[in-house]
Amino acid sequence: LKALTEAMLRAFSLSCYDKVVVDVGATNHKDESEPMAYPAFTFYGTSTFTDFVESMTEKQLANGFSARGTFFAGDSDPPCNYREYDGYIAPIPPESLVKRCRDWLNFRATFAIEIPDAFDVPIDADANCALRKIQEEAEAAQVGASEAERTFFARIAEKAKKYALLFAASKYGADESVLRIDLECAQNAADLCDYETSFFRHLLENEIATSKAESHVLKAKKWFKDIENKQFTKSEFTRKFQRLSTTERRDLIQTLQDLGIVERVVVKADRANKTVFCVTE
Repeated sequence: LKALTEAMLRAFSLSCYDKVVVDVGATNHKDESEPMAYPAFTFYGTSTFTDFVESMTEKQLANGFSARGTFFAGDSDPPCNYREYDGYIAPIPPESLVKRCRDWLNFRATFAIEIPDAFDVPIDADANCALRKIQEEAEAAQVGASEAERTFFARIAEKAKKYALLFAASKYGADESVLRIDLECAQNAADLCDYETSFFRHLLENEIATSKAESHVLKAKKWFKDIENKQFTKSEFTRKFQRLSTTERRDLIQTLQDLGIVERVVVKADRANKTVFCVTE
């Protein structure tokens, strides 16, 4: 995420209102560089959910970078070896959707000959009301919210309009005579914004740590969900968090007890008493 942030800043530091120097690695404008019409910085990337979350901080949620992105997390892992792929049939997109995508590629190819003027995409009245409702809800959500939440909701209405436009482009194709944002496109945009809001709140409340110590606590709480009988021994705890130092493990188990998340219990046995830790929440 840090590398992507730096790349975005480098690109936009070289941009003007209607053009950007193609060489984003340059430190100043070059006369021989070619301008790019209607600049937009878009990137696509994939990662495992754990690695992605651990690379993110609350500061990145609050500084507006994450609010400008769209993140999706799958409910389950895709097939990853030939045994799991046995019998797996990848979904085939409808031919009509493929055709509309091809039309947009052909439309983009005309840029090599002549850069077309931008055109306005009309919005149906009921679609405009739906988008306005998203903006009103976003403004209300900012009242009394944290800095990260305010930053997120400050962008959600803007993103809703972009989503609605993308759904319209997918639905109608590159035909200016019929391209418009209708109610279905606006509702799809609203559904996507609802998903984003839910995903963002989940990250903020359950995944993003403000410190290294809090990150360890979050990992422990995730582990507790998979423990049978909701109890574990010190040796099991040590094996699970073997990558932590002895001091970090000692501090973590103490913090968990101080927070009331686990409780140290001495269990009587025939030969010797046994110490276990019980998960209390």
